[in-house]
Amino acid sequence: MLLERLKSETRAQHARLEAVVGLPMDRAAHLALITGLYGFVAAWEERLAALVPADDPLRAGREKTAWLEADLASFGLDAEARARLPRCAADALPAAATRADLLGVCYVLEGSTLGGQFIARHLRERLGVTNGEGARYFLSYGPEVGARWREFGVELERCPSPEKHAAVVGAAAETFEKLAAWFTARREGEET
Repeated sequence: MLLERLKSETRAQHARLEAVVGLPMDRAAHLALITGLYGFVAAWEERLAALVPADDPLRAGREKTAWLEADLASFGLDAEARARLPRCAADALPAAATRADLLGVCYVLEGSTLGGQFIARHLRERLGVTNGEGARYFLSYGPEVGARWREFGVELERCPSPEKHAAVVGAAAETFEKLAAWFTARREGEET
């Protein structure tokens, strides 16, 4: 099963990303996290929109930029301020040459809705953050998270061959690596 293979074969890259990003322990770290996510996710979703129609299962109801915009607005960043935020450069985004590439990238970003449930709990317990106060992205689909993940799993399983499965896994691993590099570069830029 492709989902099991993805989880197993990208475990190291996933762990590295988690180590780089970490859980926000204060509001400043929380803002840095959602600002970083916004820079990557918005750039990726712009690329995806240029490649597949809005009704494609990889896009239909799965776009996350608006959630991040709502979170940034809760910190007082209006559209003008958000437009000035750093965006991941096109050459620093994951590959998007094939449907397998797209599935691999979307595996990581859809998977973040599962991990987001844990992060939303952490934000509520540690920082008192709820929806409307910067947790919209992490709350994602709300009670529909499990159902939306299963729907995505069905789309993944439509990928027909072992060769294409390898490409999906490679794209997912690359996505974790690109996200880690994006957050590392942002952190290094803040320290200098």
